[in-house]
Amino acid sequence: MDWTVSLRYGQRGEAFSDMVSLAVSVPLQRDQENRQDRELTARLAKAEQARAEREEMTRAHLAETKLLPLPASRHGGVPETHET
Repeated sequence: MDWTVSLRYGQRGEAFSDMVSLAVSVPLQRDQENRQDRELTARLAKAEQARAEREEMTRAHLAETKLLPLPASRHGGVPETHET
């Protein structure tokens, strides 16, 4: 557990007395299983997003290369194009 303790001293003006405060923080371990599920879901969503972006980039690259002319053929000197 990550307990935290804080002790503060505050010197206020002459019209007020000095102040001391003590704070203790204790994390509650309730609903820990659901928290882990949310973290896992978020990580899986990021992985799916990265996969989708990579797939889209691959599609765009393939479409771009299909639009490029092929080198001139040996017989006619006219560039050939890909046919789908």
